[in-house]
Amino acid sequence: MDLLEKVKNQVDSAEVFALSAESLDVSFTSGQIKSSQRKGTFGTALRIIKDGRIGFSSSIGDGNEDLLVKNALESAQFGDKVEFDFAPAAQAPKVETFHESVPALATAEMIEMGNRVVGALRKAEEGLEISVGVSRHLTEGSIETTNGARMTEKSSVFSLGASIERIEGNDILGLWHSGQSARVEDFTEEVPGKIVERLEISRNLTSVESGPMPVIFPPRAMLTLLIPLLQGVSGKSLAQGSSPLEGKVGEKIFDEKFTLFEDPTVALRPASTAFDGEGIPSGRFPLVERGILKNFLLDLKTASQTGMQSTGSARRGLTSMPSPGPSNLLMEPGETPLAEMLSGIGRGLWVDTVLGLGMGNIMSGAFSNTLGVAFKIEDGKLVGRAKNVNIAGNIYELLKNIAAISKETEWFYGRMSLPYLMLDSLPVVAK
Repeated sequence: MDLLEKVKNQVDSAEVFALSAESLDVSFTSGQIKSSQRKGTFGTALRIIKDGRIGFSSSIGDGNEDLLVKNALESAQFGDKVEFDFAPAAQAPKVETFHESVPALATAEMIEMGNRVVGALRKAEEGLEISVGVSRHLTEGSIETTNGARMTEKSSVFSLGASIERIEGNDILGLWHSGQSARVEDFTEEVPGKIVERLEISRNLTSVESGPMPVIFPPRAMLTLLIPLLQGVSGKSLAQGSSPLEGKVGEKIFDEKFTLFEDPTVALRPASTAFDGEGIPSGRFPLVERGILKNFLLDLKTASQTGMQSTGSARRGLTSMPSPGPSNLLMEPGETPLAEMLSGIGRGLWVDTVLGLGMGNIMSGAFSNTLGVAFKIEDGKLVGRAKNVNIAGNIYELLKNIAAISKETEWFYGRMSLPYLMLDSLPVVAK
């Protein structure tokens, strides 16, 4: 990179991150095609270390390289003191992140997919407010450092999602589902099918009583439990001294049924990558294994601040410096079939969607949420939709005793492979 050559003699070390992206989005509103938009962007970000301090600058489009260098040098005068260096030369694993079916997908095909989803949802019930989105996204990124790292990668993402809204008097029901992949997949039956399945249950309005009861979290609702945990295993939280998991690597923090891995190397997932946002090669590693805390999510900076090694978990965009975060999260399935899990519940709750994710004192592990959609479980069956229901608890207490984890798993948000999880006694408040 010319930029690296230009700056390397003025600094202790440097890193250049370049990214180009192109997207095509087709959207339907009120069941009718609304727009078809193609967008493209590209840019460059420069990080430097000079006299032990870090500097950063970035530009979108054809930026002035001299200005990038000038801004980074000025930034370093007031930058944080750091005790790490940029990525060295390394061999990244082979990871399938790009599939030719995505750039080959024509606008007409995307419109046809959207129309099929709209048709399936219209057939389910008249009067629904239907929104559908179909998109393809292509990126090409590269990282080069003065320490010899040279990484480039192309990636592709295809996604199809839909939502419905039904208003009957004071009752507003919203349901959604989506599918994502690094290749074109036919989600035109799965997406409306999942919505219609829940729509049918929702037609029967029912109620639940307040009190502790068995609660099932399907994959779509598991973020309620995972967001506090991801805050706890964040290298940033650890470096700031705010993680409740500090000093607990090797300790049992959860039920032994619970195992959660980070794996950026899974083939053809939207978040998969052969290297992280700093050029560190990717690899699979456990965050929690059989209930025991194994690792934190660390980038170069937080690793140096905590005396640990980077886990290749730096995530970044063009206009901000890297910070640690997950890519693909995989929770190991359990031994209980979902049908068996359900059949054992006489009275309980199924959490479908949660409002206000991340609310509560999540750093402590606490959550407190109103449920957007919840289903009552009675005698092993989902018998109707319960409104005005709240759940609350602390994952560091609740996940010490997991009643069951299902054999079945689903990919959700394109980057999480999760089973169904059942807690025996979760406080539920019904208004």
